Amino acid sequence: MKFAEFFLSIFKRRLLFILILTVLCFATVFVILKFYSNRKVLVGKKAEENAIPISITIPDGAYSVKKSFLVRRISRDNLPASITSMFVGDLFEVSPSDGIDEFSMKPITITYRLTRDLYLGDDYANVRIAYIPDITQPLYRIFGGATMGLDQKGPYVEVQAFHTSVIGLIADVPEKQKLGLQLLVERTKSIEPVLLLIPDVDKGFLGFVNSTRQGPNFWMELFPNRTIMYYEYPVSGTRSKSYMDSFRSFSQKNMSSFILFEAEKLALELMRLKNFEFDIVAHGIGAIIARLAVELHSEIKNVRSLVLVSPPNRGTNVVNPLYYGALLYRKDSQMVASNFGLDRFVVDAMKSHLLYYLEALGPIYKEILVGSDLLKKLDGTVRKDVRYLIAVGSSPPASIDVGRTQLELFYPELVAGKGDGVVSQDSAFLEGTQKVVLKGSFFDCYLDPNFHGILKKFLAQALVEIPKYKEETYPERSYQAQQTEKIVKPQMETRQPTQTQTQQNERVVTQRRVIIPSRFERSQLLVKLETLSLGNVIGVYPVGRKLYYVLNDGLYTDNKRIHAGNLQYVHAIKSGMSFVIDDKVYFFNGIKVTNLGRISLMNVEDVIATDNAIFALLRGKESLIFARWENNWKEILNLSGVYGKFIDGSNPLLITNREIYEISEGGLKKILDASQLKIDGRSVDFKSCLLVSDLLFIGLRSYSLVVYDLKSGAYAWGAEGWIEPERFILLNDMVLIQGTSTLFVFDLSKMSLRTVYHSFPTKVDRLIAIDEKIYVLSESRVEVYKFR
Repeated sequence: MKFAEFFLSIFKRRLLFILILTVLCFATVFVILKFYSNRKVLVGKKAEENAIPISITIPDGAYSVKKSFLVRRISRDNLPASITSMFVGDLFEVSPSDGIDEFSMKPITITYRLTRDLYLGDDYANVRIAYIPDITQPLYRIFGGATMGLDQKGPYVEVQAFHTSVIGLIADVPEKQKLGLQLLVERTKSIEPVLLLIPDVDKGFLGFVNSTRQGPNFWMELFPNRTIMYYEYPVSGTRSKSYMDSFRSFSQKNMSSFILFEAEKLALELMRLKNFEFDIVAHGIGAIIARLAVELHSEIKNVRSLVLVSPPNRGTNVVNPLYYGALLYRKDSQMVASNFGLDRFVVDAMKSHLLYYLEALGPIYKEILVGSDLLKKLDGTVRKDVRYLIAVGSSPPASIDVGRTQLELFYPELVAGKGDGVVSQDSAFLEGTQKVVLKGSFFDCYLDPNFHGILKKFLAQALVEIPKYKEETYPERSYQAQQTEKIVKPQMETRQPTQTQTQQNERVVTQRRVIIPSRFERSQLLVKLETLSLGNVIGVYPVGRKLYYVLNDGLYTDNKRIHAGNLQYVHAIKSGMSFVIDDKVYFFNGIKVTNLGRISLMNVEDVIATDNAIFALLRGKESLIFARWENNWKEILNLSGVYGKFIDGSNPLLITNREIYEISEGGLKKILDASQLKIDGRSVDFKSCLLVSDLLFIGLRSYSLVVYDLKSGAYAWGAEGWIEPERFILLNDMVLIQGTSTLFVFDLSKMSLRTVYHSFPTKVDRLIAIDEKIYVLSESRVEVYKFR
């Protein structure tokens, strides 16, 4: 028997697979318990030992009536030893005070305070919250999507859940959280594109026999000549504090979406590895991440194919908590079966399957609901230069089938022949793409041998024909160590310029000679002065000559809260700063906070306000829209580009990936279009910018810098591959170019980019300059530097 057939048989024979996982699970638990038993537990006073570490936060609208919960510590003697051995610390019964166990319509937050020995650092995600559905049975279930944090009270882990039960902590093997692209196997001699796998909650999709991700892998067997990578992200696992700090920073400027956050990170990885070509095979939510990364970033040119397995392109109903709570939760299975004309076995299987997937996703569930704002970003965005193959299973798991019953209206995903248990064919299939229906469910349809044959044929790489050797007829050239005077005056016509025109262009170059080196060296340009004690900072902003910073609960300066609330769309301009809390816009001029009124946040990408005007960047059906608030959004101009944002500064700018505008009270003035730049045949996608007098500094997504003279139309381009132009900051006669962990300096007095740059030890979320001090936000801390 071939290895692939043997491997497939293991997956098909679930009993053997479960047995393997059970053995590995108990071995892992032994190692974990040994590790934590040898660690010293740091406990304070005796009163603290008896304190209840669990708290419940109930959002408005979670229940039809006001509700509270009781938390009671449970003796381990009252629970099966086979279960209690899986938990660390105490177990607690969390029950509604009114005795009515309901499924909430909005998720409640369960926060579990950790002892210091369980918190190993900001980069660790080593604990999960689990619950025991029935204390008489040796079973427990995990609340997925937990997050870790650290506040003034100490470390904690919390989850979003729809019900409560007996709750405790599961400790995992202590290791730093792995994120981003991971290498499965490298084959350096292959000419085929890299195969990139992006999973959903089903880790079996990565092709490993066991949970340790070691040993045989069926993707290696299917594609023996390819380099194979996979994208690691916490779709159902716990998210570390560092991860959450980065996510909160992202959410200040973008939609608060874990899936979009991962898509943007994936897009950066693909652009970083622009010299490699990729074929992406993605499953479920992983398919949505892949689509967002590729379809919202036209500058990504190194993705050849997208293979989407069970993608919820138009959403799924299986994660709708209202349906589950009203139809199934705590309902007698026989009664439900009788009312809907089903077998009781099918109802029991439905309950288990739907609850498992909803709980595994945690807070991500709302992002893939039918009609979600996130999925609207993908309407009509299929790329013509990328090949698509969409595959969906034809049968829900555990023989579930609600076809020809009223439940089909609620759960079309659970109809055999129409869905695979998570995604329906109507939701998955897109116009203009190749489609295939597979045998199996969401959790195993990718094991269908028919799919393997179709996939290998679809991804087949034609052999590259090597041309016969020809004698060289071109002159040899050597490149200089640095580019000087690489300033180009765009020619408006194709005819050769006259002598007068040539002299005029040379005169411009002489007057505004810009020097952009081609090689750089790392150096310590800055010296650290101090780390400010400010708590978990999300953003830092200058107003006048004073530092203001944003925490989860408001705007602060000098450890004093200026305004309470969860700030979004924060922007700093010459006269002050604007921000949005809920649906209200505020402006702070350094003295007082003014409420400018309530606005609609529907389809809003970004919001900025001046003293008396509110502007927004809206996402229309086919384009971005610049709008002004006048009791409603009044559309002023349709913009070219697929993404955009407002740029902070003395005079705010609006940038899309194709255009840059100045903002005034009356509207917009275009100052640059990407079509005006011709850079060696490369695509020009704007990422960041800064206007200094008549010089426009532009960061490109191709990791390069453009300096554009608005008066003459001449421009310099360079430093490709060196600069990560996240943000430009003006400091005296310098333009600071902030990257994800670097700082480059452009000297305005010399019109030159310095050949040395500063490297920070950690990821930089934001950098601002006030007087001679540079404030760097990194890992929720604010560090203060100055130039040497």
